[in-house]
Amino acid sequence: MTTKGDTYSFGILLLEMLTSKKPTHRMFRGGLNLHNFVWMSLPDKVIDITDPLIMEMTSRTDGKQVEKRLTRMFDIGLACSKPSPKARPDMHAVLRELESIRNSF
Repeated sequence: MTTKGDTYSFGILLLEMLTSKKPTHRMFRGGLNLHNFVWMSLPDKVIDITDPLIMEMTSRTDGKQVEKRLTRMFDIGLACSKPSPKARPDMHAVLRELESIRNSF
């Protein structure tokens, strides 16, 4: 148990919340997992993989800005859930990025 393990868990949780898909979803077979699913979809299909409820809640906001912010959040989830613990970011950096996204609203 390390802080990098906690970082991984945070990343997967963030990806789950943004996509509304669990890592155990039946679509994740044959080497496909939540991390890879998101990675293969960015940046062009960010809207397609985002939970429809998030899209509904942000429908009154500029679509391009929402797409940019979602992409940044997905990027955080991907960075935190990298296979190599050494490649994962420090949680202080993650917090600064999340605060930056929040403050851009």
